[in-house]
Amino acid sequence: MAIKNDYAACYQLAKSHYENFPVASFILPKSLRDAVVAIYAFARMADDIADDCQQPLDTPQARQAKLNTYADKIHLIAEHSQDLNPDSAEARDWAMSRLGNDPYFLALFDTIVRHQLNPQYFLDLLTAFSFDTTLTTLQDEAQLLWYCRHSANPVGRLLLQLFKVENEAALQASDALCTALQLLNFLQDWHEDLIQRNRCYFPMTELNAAGLSLSDLQSLQHPEKIRIFLNQNLHRPETLLKNSKALLNHLPLRYRIHIFLVILGAHGIMRALKARKQPNTRPKLSCLTLLKSFMP
Repeated sequence: MAIKNDYAACYQLAKSHYENFPVASFILPKSLRDAVVAIYAFARMADDIADDCQQPLDTPQARQAKLNTYADKIHLIAEHSQDLNPDSAEARDWAMSRLGNDPYFLALFDTIVRHQLNPQYFLDLLTAFSFDTTLTTLQDEAQLLWYCRHSANPVGRLLLQLFKVENEAALQASDALCTALQLLNFLQDWHEDLIQRNRCYFPMTELNAAGLSLSDLQSLQHPEKIRIFLNQNLHRPETLLKNSKALLNHLPLRYRIHIFLVILGAHGIMRALKARKQPNTRPKLSCLTLLKSFMP
């Protein structure tokens, strides 16, 4: 069946990228694992466009144009997702004719239609990726959290839709977890983002208050001062992770284990970030790191 090949391409893409957190845990049923990797593939491809990974030296305008084609396809899917049976030949023909022979988008189409996912969440992700095409600095905490609301929180809300859990308390706890994960990612990759992409995700108001400049971060001047600043930035994800634990109370056991592993991984990353000796090193999770997360 052709759709299996489309999902297989998504799995292959997920395997080709290192992630600190499980993309599609074996704990999830197969149908949901397929959906998760389709969502991941969409986000990964769009993120690579924003980061200029697909076609080096693309202008911001060229990258934005590519992201606009993604948005156009999501709008097309949104217009027809209620009308098509994902198992019908008609749906496959429609997808092939309107979305092209792109396995990632064909799998995404099947996922959105099959699980009746909210297309707006994918458009929110594209809003963040579009912002990345011209981003160099963030002004303040409000702008940082706005970015996280678009770049991270939609993924958690899509997962909750897959789990058929959409009460407000669960949504808020999911947002806390996803924002925490995004902030931890910034703290892992901050030097690579700055050197390779000329982006700084630390609010300039806070950087200036710490007596640091962008040039200090680029050249790693004052490494101890930078290390202290980075550790101070752990307070946000630390607080958010505490708030996110409430999410476990709203999930069936099978899904609760999956999210628990994600939270556990986040605590492992926090522990590794606090312990790093060089401020620009990127910690990777190991079994030992995860085990230490159980310890006081």
